[in-house]
Amino acid sequence: MDIKEAFYKQKNELHACQREVRKLQKRFSRKLSFFVEELRSACISSDLIYWDDTVVFIHTARACFRFYGNDRIALYSTHMKKDLAGILVVN
Repeated sequence: MDIKEAFYKQKNELHACQREVRKLQKRFSRKLSFFVEELRSACISSDLIYWDDTVVFIHTARACFRFYGNDRIALYSTHMKKDLAGILVVN
Protein backbone atom coordinates (compact mmCIF):
# COMPACT_ATOMS: atom_id res chain seq x y z
CA MET A 1 0.00 0.00 0.00
CA ASP A 2 1.49 3.33 -1.01
CA ILE A 3 0.98 6.70 0.71
CA LYS A 4 -1.83 7.75 -1.61
CA GLU A 5 -3.83 4.57 -0.90
CA ALA A 6 -3.24 4.90 2.85
CA PHE A 7 -4.40 8.54 2.81
CA TYR A 8 -7.50 7.63 0.78
CA LYS A 9 -8.32 4.80 3.20
CA GLN A 10 -7.92 7.09 6.24
CA LYS A 11 -10.01 9.76 4.57
CA ASN A 12 -12.88 7.33 3.89
CA GLU A 13 -12.75 5.96 7.43
CA LEU A 14 -12.89 9.48 8.83
CA HIS A 15 -15.94 10.36 6.77
CA ALA A 16 -17.69 7.18 7.87
CA CYS A 17 -16.99 8.09 11.49
CA GLN A 18 -18.33 11.62 11.00
CA ARG A 19 -21.54 10.25 9.48
CA GLU A 20 -22.01 7.92 12.44
CA VAL A 21 -21.42 10.74 14.95
CA ARG A 22 -23.88 12.97 13.11
CA LYS A 23 -26.52 10.23 13.13
CA LEU A 24 -26.00 9.51 16.84
CA GLN A 25 -26.03 13.21 17.69
CA LYS A 26 -29.49 13.64 16.13
CA ARG A 27 -30.85 10.58 17.91
CA PHE A 28 -29.47 11.58 21.34
CA SER A 29 -30.59 15.16 20.88
CA ARG A 30 -34.18 14.00 20.46
CA LYS A 31 -33.92 11.89 23.62
CA LEU A 32 -32.31 14.74 25.55
CA SER A 33 -35.19 17.13 24.87
CA PHE A 34 -37.41 15.28 27.39
CA PHE A 35 -34.71 15.66 30.06
CA VAL A 36 -34.34 19.38 29.35
CA GLU A 37 -38.12 19.88 29.63
CA GLU A 38 -38.17 18.06 32.98
CA LEU A 39 -35.27 20.19 34.20
CA ARG A 40 -36.93 23.37 33.00
CA SER A 41 -40.20 22.53 34.79
CA ALA A 42 -38.21 21.69 37.96
CA CYS A 43 -36.60 25.14 37.79
CA ILE A 44 -39.97 26.83 37.30
CA SER A 45 -41.61 24.98 40.20
CA SER A 46 -38.65 25.50 42.56
CA ASP A 47 -39.18 27.75 45.59
CA LEU A 48 -35.77 29.38 45.16
CA ILE A 49 -33.94 29.79 41.88
CA TYR A 50 -30.69 31.55 41.10
CA TRP A 51 -29.78 32.88 37.70
CA ASP A 52 -26.79 34.55 36.15
CA ASP A 53 -26.06 35.59 32.61
CA THR A 54 -23.29 36.85 30.43
CA VAL A 55 -23.08 38.09 26.87
CA VAL A 56 -21.37 35.79 24.36
CA PHE A 57 -20.92 35.91 20.60
CA ILE A 58 -22.50 33.25 18.38
CA HIS A 59 -21.48 33.59 14.72
CA THR A 60 -20.54 37.25 15.36
CA ALA A 61 -23.99 38.02 16.84
CA ARG A 62 -24.46 38.92 20.50
CA ALA A 63 -26.35 36.37 22.59
CA CYS A 64 -27.07 35.75 26.24
CA PHE A 65 -25.64 32.65 27.96
CA ARG A 66 -27.66 32.07 31.11
CA PHE A 67 -27.59 29.78 34.16
CA TYR A 68 -30.75 28.84 36.07
CA GLY A 69 -30.63 26.62 39.11
CA ASN A 70 -30.26 26.05 42.82
CA ASP A 71 -28.18 23.76 45.02
CA ARG A 72 -29.59 20.63 43.29
CA ILE A 73 -30.11 21.47 39.62
CA ALA A 74 -28.46 23.54 36.93
CA LEU A 75 -29.84 24.50 33.54
CA TYR A 76 -27.71 26.39 31.02
CA SER A 77 -29.39 28.08 28.11
CA THR A 78 -28.69 30.58 25.37
CA HIS A 79 -30.98 33.36 24.29
CA MET A 80 -30.46 35.58 21.28
CA LYS A 81 -31.88 38.54 23.23
CA LYS A 82 -31.33 39.53 26.84
CA ASP A 83 -35.00 40.22 27.63
CA LEU A 84 -38.19 38.40 28.64
CA ALA A 85 -38.98 37.43 25.05
CA GLY A 86 -35.61 35.70 24.80
CA ILE A 87 -36.23 33.80 28.03
CA LEU A 88 -39.68 32.59 26.97
CA VAL A 89 -38.36 31.03 23.75
CA VAL A 90 -37.86 27.30 24.32
CA ASN A 91 -34.22 26.43 23.54
